[in-house]
Amino acid sequence: MKLRTWAAQSVQRRHPSPDARRGDAEVGELLDRSRHLLSDHTLRRRKSEAGVDS
Repeated sequence: MKLRTWAAQSVQRRHPSPDARRGDAEVGELLDRSRHLLSDHTLRRRKSEAGVDS
């Protein structure tokens, strides 16, 4: 359970680096798989930051 909590917090705090590739479909898929860890607002924001479709 500790690892799950740490993982959820890491995903929620993640911010892309300035040189990160945008529009990577794999990032969108991973964010979708972590939907249960994020609010709808946070998921939309993370996908927007990553440059992937909502």
